Amino acid sequence: MKKNNFKFNSPIWLVSSDRSGSNLLLKILDNHSKICSPAMSHLIRFADKISTCSLTIAKKKLIIKKLFNSKLGYWKLKNLKKINFSNNVLKYIYYIFQKEMRLNNKEFLFIKEIELYKNYKIIKKLSNNPRFIFLTRDPRDMALSWKKTPNFRGGVLRATSLWINNQKGFITLKKKLNKGQFINIRYEDLIKNKKTILKKIFHFLNIDYEKNILNFYKKNETQTMSKTQWMFNNLSKPIFRNSNKFLNELTNNEIIYIEQKTSKYLKKNKYKKYKKKLSQKRFKIIEKEMIVNNDKLMNKDGYLKLSKIEKARSEKLNKVLHEIINLN
Repeated sequence: MKKNNFKFNSPIWLVSSDRSGSNLLLKILDNHSKICSPAMSHLIRFADKISTCSLTIAKKKLIIKKLFNSKLGYWKLKNLKKINFSNNVLKYIYYIFQKEMRLNNKEFLFIKEIELYKNYKIIKKLSNNPRFIFLTRDPRDMALSWKKTPNFRGGVLRATSLWINNQKGFITLKKKLNKGQFINIRYEDLIKNKKTILKKIFHFLNIDYEKNILNFYKKNETQTMSKTQWMFNNLSKPIFRNSNKFLNELTNNEIIYIEQKTSKYLKKNKYKKYKKKLSQKRFKIIEKEMIVNNDKLMNKDGYLKLSKIEKARSEKLNKVLHEIINLN
């Protein structure tokens, strides 16, 4: 079998749940002189789906362009007009990322995608010496952030389910890697001891640490990006501590529900429990409450308050994602 001649050199892959500080880490590392961290594009996430679907080559190219043009974050690459397609979806995606890296005059790619643990087959095809950063946030604060995000459907129940599935995916992926290929980072440690944790990350990457990376929020593109979507707001500010907010902003029952559902993963990630375990009978009552509340939050009032531009961009992306998910 002919080997791929299109592979990223020592790329860095970020494996994380939503609302867990992934955009923050992305922008910090992007402020390094050697690391290019384009905003999430979903290109890796759907590379295999698009490659293997029954669409014609021309339509595959078109849907990749639609996906790229509907991304929410910042890329220096504005369109794909000058990117050679060559009838190969993976090669096309490789060229897209390589072009972005060249435009930024960087050496290494740092790529964030949703549920990257599902795409290891694609990652192997596109990578020489891949490195992985596993970023985990306390599920109670993650669920609170999810619940408050206007364009994320559902509440604590949905967020908790996704967090658990992600943890299972992390474990599965780690079993396929050598110990030297990945590093585990807790979001809470990053914001509490930023310099120590970032130096730890750069030591793992074998790349020199640069003090300037902590000025990520001052970059014009970061300031602009922070104004385009509600969920990017905090990127325009220096790192600040916002852990354990759930103690004041989640209900007692919400905390009990999350802790009981995520119990073994809380322990594994060294997160403290605050509530006593309930009997199965009492827990079922709380679970029913979570189901009702989750249904109420499938369409959030806050979404209606977003600007027309922000809603239009979110809806454009969701339309393309729905189209791709339903490919066969």
